[in-house]
Amino acid sequence: MENEVTAKAHTTFTDDLTGSLGYNHSVRTASVPNFNIWQGLVNDGGDCGSGSGNAGPIECFQVPYYLEARTQDGVKERLTQAMGSDASVSFNTGFTSDRYPSAQYGRTADYKVTAGPDVNYNFDRDSEAHFFYTFERSYNRFQDNSSTSSGTVNQAFDWSGTVTADTHTTGFGGSIKPLADVKFGADYLFSYGLTGISQNGALQGNSSSLSGGIDQLPNVTSMLNSIKLHGEYEYVPGVTFYLGYAFDRLISNDFADIGTSASQYSSGEVNPSYSVHSVVTKVSFKW
Repeated sequence: MENEVTAKAHTTFTDDLTGSLGYNHSVRTASVPNFNIWQGLVNDGGDCGSGSGNAGPIECFQVPYYLEARTQDGVKERLTQAMGSDASVSFNTGFTSDRYPSAQYGRTADYKVTAGPDVNYNFDRDSEAHFFYTFERSYNRFQDNSSTSSGTVNQAFDWSGTVTADTHTTGFGGSIKPLADVKFGADYLFSYGLTGISQNGALQGNSSSLSGGIDQLPNVTSMLNSIKLHGEYEYVPGVTFYLGYAFDRLISNDFADIGTSASQYSSGEVNPSYSVHSVVTKVSFKW
């Protein structure tokens, strides 16, 4: 369950320059055990209470961080400059803070900073185009219990510290209205993400530990290409039919490693990629 409060203020600096500032505060509560998803990957008996390295299903209940109890605060700013009657340029910035107060291990907090421009241009009253770019830097705080003996899976995954992730997203698109009751549009989006992982613990440069040791886990990269085609038809005044098609292609360069001890772990997939086709239809009523 999540409760959120938002506030937003708009102002006009000049005839051509406007701005807005928004703030949100939300609190998410969870009724399931508050064990982070990493809990199951780093269990060694001491973490999950079994004492033998074979964790029970209750003590090591895995909950992804996006389902955990969380407190979030965010601020967003937007400045828009009109460039005549046909074009406008906006600049957006934002800051988001997420804290997971019940998380014992794994992700305990993350902070995101975003910034980028947004450009809109009207060729005439029936056609327009837009372009945007957004840069996001994410700081993710991880905590692990590394007080157990060297060589355990827990020690191998001592990731206490900050993991940094950068995401570049850009897109462009437009629409045209060839008839009074028909409108077509297309959009393209490309996003590139890079996550750098700084690893410590038993695997760090230790050739006698699990899997022969790892000096440094590789960066995880991902690329998303998204294409959308859509059209609208105004059947009668106030009733509009919409049909859209989207193709998304995600390519990720992840890592995977399987331990050689009884408590094996899997830290990812090797180069997973996914293609998704989707069709959306809807009817809008306006009165």
